Amino acid sequence: MKIMLQLSMVAFGFGMLSCSKAEITTNKDEVISYKSRISPIIAEKCLDCHSMESSFPMAKYEQLVQEGINGKLTAIINTENHHIPFPMALEKTEKEAINLWVNQNYPE
Repeated sequence: MKIMLQLSMVAFGFGMLSCSKAEITTNKDEVISYKSRISPIIAEKCLDCHSMESSFPMAKYEQLVQEGINGKLTAIINTENHHIPFPMALEKTEKEAINLWVNQNYPE
């Protein structure tokens, strides 16, 4: 029994190691918060170009909400031929999370 438990723990550990960020799914019933889900995406993928000085700033929650309200945020992330450089390109699940966050009225 002890060996089975150890083997199960090892298998679980390998399974967790094999998960990548792209495999994180977005549950449609999940409340997407800016702090836990959106802010890390923006920090990793957007802020190199979209800092406070850019024409489309995304450094603060309020700025991102404003871009969501005016429709620019979803228009850009849902455009397939946008100019986003390859290393910064959003994964499908990241786009889904941002779209869901906008549809949920920007939970902080």
